[in-house]
Amino acid sequence: MKHALNKRSGIKNDYRPGMPLPELVYKEIVFSFQELINYLKNGFRSKTILAWPDFPSRHSALYKLCRHMNYNLTNKLERAFEVAVYYEDTTFRKHYEVMENIAKSKRVINLHSRDISKKNVEKAFSEVFGYSSFCDPTKHHGQCVKKSDANATHDGAIIDCPVPHKEEGFIYQKVLDNETEDNFHKDIRVPIMAGEIPFVFYQYRLPSNRFSIAKKASLVPTKEALSENEKELILKLSQALNLEFGEMDVIRHKKDQKIYVIDVNNTPSTRARLFSKKEFKPFLEKQEEIFKRKFINS
Repeated sequence: MKHALNKRSGIKNDYRPGMPLPELVYKEIVFSFQELINYLKNGFRSKTILAWPDFPSRHSALYKLCRHMNYNLTNKLERAFEVAVYYEDTTFRKHYEVMENIAKSKRVINLHSRDISKKNVEKAFSEVFGYSSFCDPTKHHGQCVKKSDANATHDGAIIDCPVPHKEEGFIYQKVLDNETEDNFHKDIRVPIMAGEIPFVFYQYRLPSNRFSIAKKASLVPTKEALSENEKELILKLSQALNLEFGEMDVIRHKKDQKIYVIDVNNTPSTRARLFSKKEFKPFLEKQEEIFKRKFINS
């Protein structure tokens, strides 16, 4: 199977254009060695997941899960695989026709998850939950949060309103109070997998860094962070956004105690760097159980 993306082709995977040959050879050796280990651990069977068009980074949730399950991971369409994941790391996806062809004979996870812009997320969120996180900065009096509509930019800034006009490419949200007693800002990272929520993460950020990467996190049972009704609404939202494998950023506003879904990611990272292997293992084990039950064995 051929595709039009400009990549440098290897035996195990496709790589970025212009990758030096020594680097390509090194990566091919590493992938070959890992596949041999997986083959032996799986009782002399080769098990492979296709992630296309982008190859997940070492820090991604999919990469960590595949390593945990002893599955090979490839972005090369010509290779044999059991299930595919539409893995295009961008806000608006555009290479879905290739995945639609694959879906005629194989399961393709996140096939229809193609727009994770904050505007689209907010539209679905307000329809499902019945309230909104957005505000009109030209009419609002007080402060609001200005963010890029694109995903994973971490450029949020608190501004004073009203402003003369809305800036193109940005969204404006209410300032949601999620400050803890020890002056961290706590949000809830909610993993989604095939209509289930295996666990959730509390993530903590410093006030000076509240729109960037979390400084610490804790893994908690879903029922500890969300009510049954909130869980049902989040899963209904995931269906509206066609999100089968991904994560949502959720804030519980202290003023009204409501939850607000402010961001969605269909190429999620992992919180593993904030935990020991022992602490993170229960999450991976639960992910593996759901992944195999819903995506491999169904």
